[in-house]
Formats: sequence, C-alpha cells, structure tokens
Amino acid sequence: MTSLEIVSIDEQLLVGFLLASVRAAAWLFIAPPFGRVIPPRVRAGLAFAIALTMAPSNESLLPSDAVGLAAAVGFQAFIGLATGFIVLAFISVFTVAGAIIDINGGFAMASVFDPMSGTSSAVVSRTYTLLATVLIFATGGHLVLVGGFIRTFQVAPLAGPDLQALGSVAIDNIGWFFVAAIEIAFPVVAVLLMVELLLGLVARAAPQTNVLTIGFALKTGVVIISLAIAVPLLPAAVESVVELANGTAT
Repeated sequence: MTSLEIVSIDEQLLVGFLLASVRAAAWLFIAPPFGRVIPPRVRAGLAFAIALTMAPSNESLLPSDAVGLAAAVGFQAFIGLATGFIVLAFISVFTVAGAIIDINGGFAMASVFDPMSGTSSAVVSRTYTLLATVLIFATGGHLVLVGGFIRTFQVAPLAGPDLQALGSVAIDNIGWFFVAAIEIAFPVVAVLLMVELLLGLVARAAPQTNVLTIGFALKTGVVIISLAIAVPLLPAAVESVVELANGTAT
C-alpha cells in the first residue's frame, strides 16, 4: 500500500467523520432530553463520540469535491434536525398535556419562562416537562434514544438517506402526537369538566353566589388532587413514548 493510497483513505474517513459529526450535533441540538439541558461542550463531545463509531467503513460514495461536501454537510444537518424534531415532538407530548390542564384549570395566567424549551409555560406544563425529563434519565431512556439515533445511520446512510421515508414517518405520527397529549391530560381535564358542570348548576340554583371566586379555588384544589393521583402513572407513559420515539426515529 503506497503513501498516496493511505492519504486517500484518511481523507475519506475524515469526510465520513465530518458528516457523521454534523448529523449527530444537529440531532443533539434539538432532541430532548439533551438540547438546552446539556452543556454545549458535553454535546460536542457526545457528537464526536457518535461520529467516531459511525464513520462508514465504505466511503466510496462520499463526496470528494468542495461543492459536493458542502451540500452533504447541509444535508446531514437537515437529517439530524429532522430526526431530532421527531423525538422532540414525542417528548413534547407531556408539555402539551400539561398546557391543556393549565388552560382548563386556570393556571395559564401564571406563566413563567422555561429555559428548557425556550418558551413561557405554566405550572403544570413545566412540572410535567421536568418530571418527564427526570424519568427519561432515571429509566435510561436517554440511552435508548441515543441507540435509536445511531441506528439511523443504517436506515439513512451518509451516502444516500431516504428523505421520502423520513417525511412519511413524520406525517404519519403527527396525529398520534395530539392524541397522546389529550390522553395524558384527559383524566385531569375530565374531572375539571365535572367541576365546571357543578359550578354551572350552583350558579343556576343560587345566582347570588360568586361562582368565579369559588370556582377558581375549587379548580385549583381539584387539579392538585388529580395530579397527585395521575403523576404515578407518568413513568409508564414516559417509557411508552420513549420506545415509540425510538422506533419512529429509526
């Protein structure tokens, strides 16, 4: 083997490492529970570690010119962001479920900035998000998600990913995203609906009663009690969502 051949192989390995690093960095930038929670240096180190293990052994189809390399870098960034967005959509189910409870329970007025999502969220929404994040790490869900991302290099290789397949996966699961959020929030929302009906009957029977003041205090207590009952069910829900996100992203 000549020195020229060795240089050629090293260049191809470097291209494969670069493309894999771009995809991994883009995925870690958006996919929970990493994203804003993990420091940038840790995310960069994890991206490099993934790239080292996934640099392709057969690099014959990788671009060798500057234009092709630039296009491939942008393409891999898009693939990483797309797969990360799929995971984000699944994990955000808990944030949306909490937001539904906040709106119906009267907590939406007390919104605070959430540094994890970069948006304003109310009490229950933020609580559900934090609990889901803690449970993902506690149950090893983050390792499952990383393993699922690594398998995307088999489904969508660096040389020729299938964009149509990724698009169909995202479209097929949009409906599931909303259904899952409603299902998680449904027990608490159903109780709040019964409280609303009860308050309507009270207002009808005793018009002089200050239903607004009574209703706010009553719904606050009902939400707290309902959450105390519903929170123990979250670990099973988190496990199901992580497994489904892992299977969908791959």
